[in-house]
Amino acid sequence: MNLINQTQFFIRVTGKNIVPIPRFVIDFYHLTIVLKGSFTYIVNCKEIVVKENDALLLPNGTDRERLYHPDSADFIIFNYIPTNNSKINEPIHFKNAVNQQITTLLNAYPYKFYQANDYTHYSGRVYQKYTAYEADKVKAILHNLFNCILIDLFDFQNYRTKNAHVIKMLKFIEENIKMPLTLNDVSSATHLSKEYTARVFKKEIGMTVSEYINRQKLILAKNMISSNSLSLQEISEELGYQNYNYFSRIFKEHFGIPPIKLKNELKQY
Repeated sequence: MNLINQTQFFIRVTGKNIVPIPRFVIDFYHLTIVLKGSFTYIVNCKEIVVKENDALLLPNGTDRERLYHPDSADFIIFNYIPTNNSKINEPIHFKNAVNQQITTLLNAYPYKFYQANDYTHYSGRVYQKYTAYEADKVKAILHNLFNCILIDLFDFQNYRTKNAHVIKMLKFIEENIKMPLTLNDVSSATHLSKEYTARVFKKEIGMTVSEYINRQKLILAKNMISSNSLSLQEISEELGYQNYNYFSRIFKEHFGIPPIKLKNELKQY
């Protein structure tokens, strides 16, 4: 599932006295992820406070302004052009949607800055130049990194539920996603019958427990292929798949590309 057509800009900022962004209408999609601190945006003349572990996605045509932030903050900005099937009409405020998986992935990413058609990057307090090779590598990794993050955020938005049992199920799955999880594991962890677990999960989330577990594992697998040096067999085993061929098949079904092809494409950079 590809949500990004073109990667335009990325920056991670950590510090104090964060400068404001003047008001203007954007012609790109703008994603802010806040890991520490909080920010006040004026979006289409309405105030939105984006707090720690929130994300804010603004489509092109949004009238946007960010106010001055004097306190400590750690946040990411990612600007992109979406694919035709991933466009949105209104801003989305993902409240408390930045989970441990997203945080870990972002913290493992070594780059601080990227801008399309510009080889400049930020290292420490110095702006340096990428080589063309480095710039292409950053672009490829950013594309895969934020494609997975966007899928995770949209999943969070789509699967919101007020059912306390299902919330516990989702939390258990997230915390144990690398284990070979089954419906029995989820029902036992939440002290519910297998039948009730299956029924209420499907009703609230719109897919079976096993379908959801596989979906989350595959998103994590794509993250791992993009961001570390493990072999595909090692990634498969780390995520609880004992049969690599099965892992490869369902990966291709979900993303439209076999894991080996994705890994080889990234190697080119």
